[in-house]
Amino acid sequence: MPSMTTNYKARGSLTAFRQTAGSVTMVFITATFLPLVARIGKGNDAAGYFWTIAIFFAITVPLFIICVFGTKERVIPPAETAKVPIKESFKCFKGNVPAILLAVAYFTWGLGGGISGSARMYFCTYVVGSSSYFTVNMTFMSFGGALGGVILGLLNRRNKS
Repeated sequence: MPSMTTNYKARGSLTAFRQTAGSVTMVFITATFLPLVARIGKGNDAAGYFWTIAIFFAITVPLFIICVFGTKERVIPPAETAKVPIKESFKCFKGNVPAILLAVAYFTWGLGGGISGSARMYFCTYVVGSSSYFTVNMTFMSFGGALGGVILGLLNRRNKS
């Protein structure tokens, strides 16, 4: 987004749209994934998972290609940028408390999301007895994310500054 516009309101709108569209897509995926696995696999979960993922892959890859080649950068970056080795890039954290806190926050957020998702899938499958409850759980969580994206967009529009 920083390469698409320098207007912070436009960035806010783009962020809200991205979050809403991503959450709506998650609603669709979580609502259809396990039913597709069961329907395609006809009792063979391994085949069902394979072909369901293949279908989603066949849909997703062209959309990614359209996104990559269809998005235009409007902000011209500086002509010359130095390539920094990965080892050197970690030096920016030395004494930079906000950067360290941000890195830790992103790491724990991703780790927490993976652990909680796995725990919910385990709970629904082995404790409750049906993985379909995980689909319901993820669908409601994704609706919450979509609602948050809509609210973010509305708040961004109302901001006068």
